Amino acid sequence: MKLKLLVLPVVLLAVLMSVASEVKAVSEAAVLYLRIAPGARAAGMGEAFVAIADDATATHWNPAGLGTYPLADSWRQASVPDHLRPVEGIAALKSRGGSDYQAYEVWAITAKGLARYDNESWNFGETFRTKSTQTVRQIVAQYFNTTDEERIADMAHRVAEANNKKSRDYLVNLADSAMAVIPEDHESYEPAQRQFDSLIAAYDQCRVDWEYVQEVEKLLGEAREDETITEVESDRISFAVEKARHRTIYEELVIPYGVALGGELTAITSTEDYLVVGTDKGLLVYNGKNWTAISAEAGLPGERVTTLERVGKSVLVGTDNGIALVTGTSLATLPGAATAPVGKVEAIGAKSIQDIWLVIDGQLHQFNGSVWSEGISYTVTIDDTIERLAAKFSIYDTEAEQEAYINRLYAMQSASEPDTAMSDTTMMDTTMADTLGVDEAEAESEPEIESTPTPLNLEPGTEIMVPFSAGIKGKVNAILVQDYDRLLIGTEYGMLRFTPTGWTLMGYSDYTVAEGETFDDIVNKRRLSGMQTAEHYQQALMAVNGLDQPEVSAGQSIKVYSAPLAAPIYEIQSRSGEIYAATAEGAIAYDGVVWQRADETGLGSTDTRDIAMSNDEFWLTTEDKLITKANGRNEISFMHVNWLPDLADDLYYEFLSFV
Repeated sequence: MKLKLLVLPVVLLAVLMSVASEVKAVSEAAVLYLRIAPGARAAGMGEAFVAIADDATATHWNPAGLGTYPLADSWRQASVPDHLRPVEGIAALKSRGGSDYQAYEVWAITAKGLARYDNESWNFGETFRTKSTQTVRQIVAQYFNTTDEERIADMAHRVAEANNKKSRDYLVNLADSAMAVIPEDHESYEPAQRQFDSLIAAYDQCRVDWEYVQEVEKLLGEAREDETITEVESDRISFAVEKARHRTIYEELVIPYGVALGGELTAITSTEDYLVVGTDKGLLVYNGKNWTAISAEAGLPGERVTTLERVGKSVLVGTDNGIALVTGTSLATLPGAATAPVGKVEAIGAKSIQDIWLVIDGQLHQFNGSVWSEGISYTVTIDDTIERLAAKFSIYDTEAEQEAYINRLYAMQSASEPDTAMSDTTMMDTTMADTLGVDEAEAESEPEIESTPTPLNLEPGTEIMVPFSAGIKGKVNAILVQDYDRLLIGTEYGMLRFTPTGWTLMGYSDYTVAEGETFDDIVNKRRLSGMQTAEHYQQALMAVNGLDQPEVSAGQSIKVYSAPLAAPIYEIQSRSGEIYAATAEGAIAYDGVVWQRADETGLGSTDTRDIAMSNDEFWLTTEDKLITKANGRNEISFMHVNWLPDLADDLYYEFLSFV
């Protein structure tokens, strides 16, 4: 019986092994091409590629890989540390080879100054491996590309503060304490004084050995325990101070980005090769290795940089006194510079250097490749009147705005009239005044004759110049040029759209005030979110509706919030046929048909502060997150091999896949 029980498992095992052998033989015989590994990478990994299939051969190894990055778009996010919040602006600078988001580093204006995110961590400075022959001043001068000795000395001191364990004042106090207890009649007194002076001088040179400084503290403490200090103790302190001074600079030196900035950060952008940072003291350009400063003394029209706009490989710079152009690390000639408007530039938008738009003091200006203008050429239609034109180019549809537009319209026509010679009467009066020696002040005190507006030619078909608008209300933060004469403008009171046929105030709808309803009642109906407050909404309603006081009456029609595009707009960018707007109520996207919240990673309901783009890569920042839109890449994989050459030299294996 036991023998039978033993034989049975052996027989079963033999049968199973025979079946397995047959199955293996079948698998080797059928569809043999399935045993070839498409893709050199997969073959090199011993065909262990199923779990990480991330190229076009995923169609063979693991089709599920087609739905993940890098073959498909992906949203990635990184947390912004508490001490850096809020982030006010970002720019992406290419730092390595490749074309995806990992080839870029994101620079940010934070609560603690300029910071850099390298896709893993946040950094505040550049770390250098030094040479024994180098000095801090040499490294600073080279890194910040300056020969200004006063500026170099100031930056070297700030670099020293960042790299030394304690402050220079700490060394000064230590020296004072030591020299106070060493008797002046000791032989070591003067040597100790010289050693301390040399140690303090070594601070800005980053040559202080802080371990020996601790030894000085220890020896000084021991000496103080006695009522008197001995010559031996004085010598030991002097010797320790001498040892605390390195012969060479520290092996590693960290140069904080903020060392060169000095002032308040106001704006940031980048080209493919340069980072451009605006401050209240000028401009700084970083080429990946060195910083270059550009100030009003170097040719900027104003000292404070207010806004920056990338145009190809150049950057348009808005200042508190006009606009400039930077290419590379230097100022370039701005087309139409001679007639460019002067004043505080709020925002700039450009399709090219020959198509620039900007806002100064609420007024829109355009450079069309030859001249700057505050208006647009308009062809008069049959029904046009001055009032109709004012209504057509009205943004907010208020009486005060339309009256202001008519005044600007007349002023524009007068300005376009050619200069005429003085009349005979005027010439005679001037000559007589000169002959009789009449004082100029008395001549100017003559009563002025009120001039009448220059008549407008509103004949149908006539081309006339009309102002873009009577003025844009609230702070303007962004301009996106869609076409030559079509704009999106982001303001603190929402989004505006301009076309040659007029304006659209987006995100608002008309509301009729009910009986007994107050202005506060209307404000309180609005559910506030993001950075908005009741005070801001009240201010927006008053501005948009042209109200001097927060008061309304029954039956009055006013504009109220109806969509997120009425929230403060901070930035507008276009990408692959889509438009994204960073608003106080979240990121809003336009796909060419409708505007809707960008709900990826919760962006649609989170206060979004800035958008950066480079080579179609896409970054957004909220108060506490940096969010990256990682673009899926297109790939083609092709394999052509001679299969079984020993059996048949005309038998080939072909594999083609594209994503």
